[in-house]
Amino acid sequence: MAKEEISINIDMFSTFVINAVDEGSLFGTSSPPPVAANRLRTFRSMLANAALLFNADKLEDCHAQYSSALVKCDGQEPSVDFVKGPSRSDVALHIANLLAIISLEIERDQAYGSLKTQKQI
Repeated sequence: MAKEEISINIDMFSTFVINAVDEGSLFGTSSPPPVAANRLRTFRSMLANAALLFNADKLEDCHAQYSSALVKCDGQEPSVDFVKGPSRSDVALHIANLLAIISLEIERDQAYGSLKTQKQI
C-alpha cells in the first residue's frame, strides 16, 4: 500500500474518532469528569501525534505511538484504558489495522534500504 493511501486511512480514522466523540460513542474513562476529559484529550493527542509522525516519515515512532494508543483502548488488563463507549472496540480495531499496515511499510523500507546498500557495494 502506498504511503499516500495510508495517509488517507489515517485521515479517515481521525474523522471517525472525532465523530465518535461528537456522537458520544467514545468518551474518557474515570468517574470524575475532569479526569475523564483529560484522558480523552490525552488519547486524542496520542492519535494526532502518531499521524504527524507518519506524515514526517518517522514510521517507527508512528508505530510506537499507535501501539501506546492501542494499549489505552483495547479493553485488556492490566493497563487502564483512557476511552470507553460503544465505539471503543472499533477504534482499537482501526489502530490494530493501522499498526499492521505501518509494520509492512517499515519492513518494505528496511528491505529497500538493504537492497540499496547491496547495490552500492
